[in-house]
Amino acid sequence: VRDLVMVDDRHRTVFGRFATYFSDSVQRWDRPDPEFCAQAGLVCIDPWFNADSELAARQCVAAGVPYVTIDCRPDSYLHRQSAANVVSGEFRGNHFAGRDEADLFAEYCAASAGLVVFSSGSRPIRFGRQGQTPALQEAFRVTAVSTLGAGDVFRAGIAFGLFKLVIGNLAPCFAGFTFKLCPFAFEGVFVHNKTPLHSNKTALIRSQPNMAA
Repeated sequence: VRDLVMVDDRHRTVFGRFATYFSDSVQRWDRPDPEFCAQAGLVCIDPWFNADSELAARQCVAAGVPYVTIDCRPDSYLHRQSAANVVSGEFRGNHFAGRDEADLFAEYCAASAGLVVFSSGSRPIRFGRQGQTPALQEAFRVTAVSTLGAGDVFRAGIAFGLFKLVIGNLAPCFAGFTFKLCPFAFEGVFVHNKTPLHSNKTALIRSQPNMAA
């Protein structure tokens, strides 16, 4: 399955059969392996792999390994057992159009003990946990090179923040930096750390309170 995607700072236009990788009759991925899950310190699970996504989550739970996911409904097994669920504005708009965001966020928090994050593009990030007052984090302002894969990069920042830095509810703040400071080339390749862009990323990190390290 191949797509041609044209992107700028605010728009994404797809020429091709977007997302048919998951709905096609040919399964192009391996089934989750419980041994691999048990060896991991933290797992990222996409919800798009049909029954295999939930199978991976159940293997993580059985092994006592936390996992981070994205765009899951509040009543799903993936959300209920997750260490963090990042719910994008696009997903909320498609599945919960007209719902009050605060009420929807409360429903998500009530259904899981994990971190809940509502990302909203350039608008503030809403995040929190069950029994806590939700917090807002302003989006960091930079010139966007491409928004392709933005949700995946943001989720990776959440996972790294929870696992490597052990910073708990500060993970959405770190994830915002991760997303903004990882420019993409159009083929989806990370910019090499020796390019001029690397010094710009480092300077922006060091300019922010509590994020200089």
